[in-house]
Amino acid sequence: MRVAAVMRLLVGVAGLAADFRVILKRMRQLAGGQEQDGNGPENPGKAAECLHGAEPARGPGPCQLLVCCCAEASGQTTRRGKSNHGRANDLPCRGPLVFDRVSMSKTFEGQTAIVTGAGRGIGEAIARKFADEGAKVAVVSRTEANAAKTADEINAVHAGAAKAYAVDVADFNAVAELADTILRDFGKVDILVNNAGVTRDGLSMRMSSDDWDVVVDTNLKGAFNFIRAIQRPMAKQRSGRIINISSVSGIMGNAGQANYAASKAGLIGLTKTIARELSGRGVTVNAVAPGFIETDMTNVLPESIRTAVVERIPLGRFGAPGDIAAAVAFLAGSEAAYITGQTLVVDGGMVM
Repeated sequence: MRVAAVMRLLVGVAGLAADFRVILKRMRQLAGGQEQDGNGPENPGKAAECLHGAEPARGPGPCQLLVCCCAEASGQTTRRGKSNHGRANDLPCRGPLVFDRVSMSKTFEGQTAIVTGAGRGIGEAIARKFADEGAKVAVVSRTEANAAKTADEINAVHAGAAKAYAVDVADFNAVAELADTILRDFGKVDILVNNAGVTRDGLSMRMSSDDWDVVVDTNLKGAFNFIRAIQRPMAKQRSGRIINISSVSGIMGNAGQANYAASKAGLIGLTKTIARELSGRGVTVNAVAPGFIETDMTNVLPESIRTAVVERIPLGRFGAPGDIAAAVAFLAGSEAAYITGQTLVVDGGMVM
């Protein structure tokens, strides 16, 4: 019985290996647009594709950002000598499984994204992410200086990809006017990210009416204002992505943040409601709930509090703005076409 079981296992493994080789070959064909017979680890005598994630070259050439294209990870020599990064290489770095910022597929090519609160922190990271992946970006901030800073930095890398706009998101009429301006400037809007937010922390028994209003008006009403202004054009084009940046405070609550937690919890309810209203028009609406992220807001925390917070996070660290940008990009992409009305928690496991 044991011998028979082992034999069946070996046959299964052999079948998986054969399937894997077929999959690799097909991936190369899809990425390279042509047959790549004989080029790969299954035929090391010829030029292999860059499947092993070797260290990137630092000199000139198309492989200087992410991965190199070596014939063998072991560093054995090939018929044509060494590559410019000191590893064996038969061909220049043009294999179908080599990726870099210049040649990688542009997920959002031809699309326009509005990102509010994009002057710094999470919003800035989201705006950069969309621009890196081919989108035109309307960079919105409360101040013109902050918006222009982010837009200028994006345009330095992706010429003409970003335009700066300043508005108080809590002002219904001002947001409506700005939305019209953005639509005239870009022709359409495919993605809306409501990230603008403020805090005015304090225990509820001491919280002033102004502190409550400023936070709720910015964080919750501001999101509604932009959704209200953009949803009709999205509905007409029968496509669109709306992503609201909530917070784990809106899920679990947080002492001293009654206004902030209420506004972020409200965003989750708003997300679900608008998702139901726009689902028939091909528009998805989702939320991202960040945990503690390294931003200007968290950088001012005393070290003792930071240490206490990290102890509550299973992954043992604060997140980075890029972690949130990646989650937003996923929800805005085609892979998330069947996801709507959901909240994606990105918190290192803090509230699981």
